[in-house]
Amino acid sequence: MKRKNTLFFLLSMAIGLNSFAQKTIEIATKSNVLILETDRDNTLLSTYLGKKLDNVNEYPSIQALDKYKPGSDDLLNKREAHIASGSLNLLEPALTVTHADGNKSTVLTFSDVKTEQLDQNRKLTSIMLKDLKYNFQVTLKYLAYFNENVIEQWAEIEHKEKGSVVLNKYASANLTLSGKKFFLKNQYSGATREMRSEEQQLLHGIKTIDSKLGTRTNLLHSSSFMVSIDQPATEDTGDVIAGSLAWTGNFKLDFETFDEYYLRVTAGINNFSSNYN
Repeated sequence: MKRKNTLFFLLSMAIGLNSFAQKTIEIATKSNVLILETDRDNTLLSTYLGKKLDNVNEYPSIQALDKYKPGSDDLLNKREAHIASGSLNLLEPALTVTHADGNKSTVLTFSDVKTEQLDQNRKLTSIMLKDLKYNFQVTLKYLAYFNENVIEQWAEIEHKEKGSVVLNKYASANLTLSGKKFFLKNQYSGATREMRSEEQQLLHGIKTIDSKLGTRTNLLHSSSFMVSIDQPATEDTGDVIAGSLAWTGNFKLDFETFDEYYLRVTAGINNFSSNYN
């Protein structure tokens, strides 16, 4: 199954952290970088999203600054690059699968990474994650537009199970942002009130922006958004992530704050009445 709906995001500055780095993957544009790392369990984590550091050798050292340290009462690996249902991660998943034997648990571990320089401006990074028990694979695709400071992300899903597999949820992307506060700006509309902007602070819980209108996807809400870090952005100051889901049908954007200093953005096709065999 290859069904492409992608999340584009333009970033200024936002930092996430990690521990026990084993392998570091750098996805860079002219001014910014996304760092993904595997931990000692071979789980792929999103550890840094923000401005480039002068010394690339410092990226693995970010782990020592992390506020979050897993404890015996906290079974969350909170910064997974792509959360699957049924693992120890209890945040909103990007992927929910019913396997051929009826099991709904999926555990994704890092398998391989490949890079391809498409032209002078674009570099494609493909990261393979596998559930070894079920011979099930998710390939995370990151297409970096160097000059524009834009990263496009999508997921490709395939399996070799002996039977029918149902995808109950299949988002394009999970992003982990860090900061003291987060402010979401998005657009809404109605009759004679097209694309009005509103901004709100994201507090505890999940803020969802979605569409169930089929091809009339932007009638009430837009699949584009901006997240300001620490304080609302003004016309010429502030650290902002700008994102847009490139999909013409039903969409779903989830913004989930956790552990006081982090925000998860999950974006993709709306899983409302959208099981995919």
